[in-house]
Amino acid sequence: MSKISTDLREATFLLIQYNSLAIIIGGLAGALSFFFPLFAYLHGAIIGLVVLEKKTREALIVGIGAAAIALFMAFSSINILGPHKVDVVLPLLLTLWLPNFVSMLILRASRSLTVTFLIVGFFIVLFVVGTHSVADNMSLWWKKWLEQHISLVPGATVQGFVNEGALELMDGFVAMFFEASLICTVLLARKWQSFLNQATTFRTELSSLKLPRILTGLIVILGILITVEILPGPGSVWVDLLMVAIMLYFFQGVAALYAILASKKLSGWWLILLYIALFSAPTLIIKGVALIGIIRSLVDLNIFSSSDNIHA
Repeated sequence: MSKISTDLREATFLLIQYNSLAIIIGGLAGALSFFFPLFAYLHGAIIGLVVLEKKTREALIVGIGAAAIALFMAFSSINILGPHKVDVVLPLLLTLWLPNFVSMLILRASRSLTVTFLIVGFFIVLFVVGTHSVADNMSLWWKKWLEQHISLVPGATVQGFVNEGALELMDGFVAMFFEASLICTVLLARKWQSFLNQATTFRTELSSLKLPRILTGLIVILGILITVEILPGPGSVWVDLLMVAIMLYFFQGVAALYAILASKKLSGWWLILLYIALFSAPTLIIKGVALIGIIRSLVDLNIFSSSDNIHA
């Protein structure tokens, strides 16, 4: 074991042992996320790790304490940040708080990433249905939102979104972002716990991820009905729900590829090539890997058999 790994494990033990330390570090990570959004994932992972390792009451105290520090520091600095940046980061933090907390409780109880993914999907479906219930015209709503926040993205214009037809899909894109953020945080916390306990259960859980076949069948039917225009297209709640499902099956596809590498006794680091390709052609890669995830649920293939010999 390297000295860095030993130091990280010892630091994590301190984090778990002292609730006050977890509250302070989690709160600071949450506050820093308003300046550097990636810190939101550290904030969520710390809360998730505490939920996995401690009693619910203690975890709740840590979660509330860390969230309170983050919100207090953020709103105290609102003159520096500007209200629009707070509007953007705050929903991400909220996603990585209560939904994250509940998802980690489910993971702790079930020890199943499959069940946890279903809970994550449930939360995101609530978001999609909720936004469509509140706004009569989603495209118009998102256009007004972009007009207020577009300055945060250098070079971007509202007209650019209109020309590309992205406004009709904005609700789905945002839902996919929240979903991916929540899933990544859950996986990070679970991997962190596995590292802390020097266990290999995370590898087995990830390789065994398989969403219910009946759900997959319903998603395929939904896609067909949208394609043949029996159900409304872009801008409708049906397309947004399909986009949510695609992101869920994208992560299952990644898990399936992980299982394939495991069965071939190859290193999980080979998946870095996939992540590099994801940045260069996100739409194509997400759809392609999601298709692998769908096949994983519908077909039992020996190629997906997992092994504990994978290194990651």
